[in-house]
Parts: sequence; structure tokens; C-alpha cells
Amino acid sequence: LIFGNDQSRAKPFIQAEIWNFVSNSEYVSNDYRIGEPFFGTQVETNLCIKPADGLFISGGILVRKFYGDEEFLSDIHPLFKMQYRFKSFIFTFGDLNSKNNHGLPDVLLSEQAPFKYEFEEGISAKYKGEKLRSEFWGIYPALNTPQHKEHLCVGSSNFVSLNKFTLLMQLYISHYGGQLYHPEGEFNNSSPEIA
Repeated sequence: LIFGNDQSRAKPFIQAEIWNFVSNSEYVSNDYRIGEPFFGTQVETNLCIKPADGLFISGGILVRKFYGDEEFLSDIHPLFKMQYRFKSFIFTFGDLNSKNNHGLPDVLLSEQAPFKYEFEEGISAKYKGEKLRSEFWGIYPALNTPQHKEHLCVGSSNFVSLNKFTLLMQLYISHYGGQLYHPEGEFNNSSPEIA
């Protein structure tokens, strides 16, 4: 839903998204997915402005409610995004929440991730051409503190069209670690996954 006139670069507008979600994977637990049911509602509201050609800036709030949660709200999180479009490229800094998990299959990144797990904040670069669609991103879900290890994720998703075939190349690396505050004898833990 978009309220206001987003055609005018000078005037701010409000953008709101409402997602209702249901998932029941209780009977399909495996190494890549925890079997659990959950359902609820997620609302994102942003104040947006386009101060120049190709430049988009937004700030707002995300509210999530899992039905059955005793808390009034399950999650509440501030949102910020700055995005620049140049020809076939899109560069994003801030909120990266991808509703299609960057095109990754469920084996690499669970399809429930946008509604169940941490928020995606970081940087990304996308290219969309006739023969190639590509995205590279990096997110930093957790700082390195005495309470928890740092968590850094980087990924790449590429689709190359070759006549009647499409070649898919994907990479996702999740790293837990950090030199400061690491437990004795444990320093680095990275798990690359390639499809």
C-alpha cells in the first residue's frame, strides 16, 4: 500500500506492508529445517522520500506478532534504508529484508526466514540484465559482545540465461566468531554452502 504521491521527488510518502503468514513444518524436520508450526502478522510502515533521481531513503518500524505469544508484540524493530538505482544496478544500505530470500532455495536459507528469524541489515548490490540477474549481499545480524558471538552472513545469487536453459549459481556463508570475547579454544566458525 502506498499513501501519497510517490511520483513527486520532493514530497515524502508513507509505504505500508502487511503480511499474514502460516507455516507448519512439524513433520518435515531435517538437518536444514526445524519442524515447528507458527503463524501471525507482520506490519512494516515507512516514511519514504526520493530526494534525487535514483535515490530512495526510508525510515520506519517493523512490528511482528506470533499468534499464541503471551507478549503483546513478539518483535518491534526500527527500519532504515538508503537505495540508489543506476541503469541496471541497485545498491542498498540498511534494511535488506528479502521476501524471496534472495532467490536462495530452502536448503540454503529457510523460506520462513523473513518472518521467523533475525532482521536483515547490511549492504547489497543487484544487477538485472537480459541474460544475467545477480545479487551480492552482506548482513551483520549480531555484534561481537560478551553476551554472544558476532554473526556475519554473505551471499551471492546469480541466474544466467543460456538460450532455453538457465544456469543458477548460489553461495551463502554464515560465520560465527570474533576475536574479542571468544571462548578459550574457539575462535572461528564459518559454514559455506553452495548450490
